[in-house]
Amino acid sequence: LYKRKSLKPVALYTLLKAQSFHSLPIFDQQKMSSPTRVMFSVQSGSPSSIKMKTIKDTFSHYGVVTFVFYRAGDHFGFVELKHSEVAKSVFNKVLTISDCKIHTFHGFNHLGSDPVPYQIFIKSHNLPFCWEKFILIKNFFKKFGEVNGVFFLGRMPGGEQKVVVSFQDSSVVKQLVRTKQRILYADHEVMEVSKKTIEW
Repeated sequence: LYKRKSLKPVALYTLLKAQSFHSLPIFDQQKMSSPTRVMFSVQSGSPSSIKMKTIKDTFSHYGVVTFVFYRAGDHFGFVELKHSEVAKSVFNKVLTISDCKIHTFHGFNHLGSDPVPYQIFIKSHNLPFCWEKFILIKNFFKKFGEVNGVFFLGRMPGGEQKVVVSFQDSSVVKQLVRTKQRILYADHEVMEVSKKTIEW
C-alpha cells in the first residue's frame, strides 16, 4: 500500500522538490489526472511529524484508501480513494494530521472549462520569494474571507511564480476574480482557476 511510485518530471520542467514553503512539485501529467486522487499540502505545523499510517487513518474516515504517497518532511502528498465521488467530496477541506493542518485539493491537469468555485490564481515575477511567502499571501487574502489553503506551483523559467489560493466561501472568489490586488510593492491580476488559465 505504501510503496512509492516512480514520478517522472514533466518535459520542459525540472521536478521540483518542495524546498520552498508549501511549493507544489510538478509531476507527470498522467499521474496527476486520476479522478480518485486527493492532493494535500501542509499549511502549518511540522511535516516531519506526519506518518503514513496517520494519513491513511485520517482519509479513511471519508472512504476506502487504496494508496498513499508521502515523503517524510515534505509539504506535499496525495492519497488515492476507491471512488471518485468520495474524492470530490474531500476537496477543499482543512484536516488535522498529527500536529499539522493540511489542505486538500484536486490535480491541476484535471481542470475543466468551468472555474473552480473556491480558488483564485495569480502568476507574476513579483510574488514574494522569501521563506515566509506562504504567510504573506495568506495574511493578505484573509481580509477578504477565510483562507483554506495557499500553495505555490513552483518557480518557472525566468523567475515567474504561480500561486493558488483556496477560500472557504466561493462568493469571495467571485468578488476577487478579474481584479488587481497590490501585494507588497506590485499589482497582481487575480484569475480564475480553470484549464483556460493553468497550463499543466
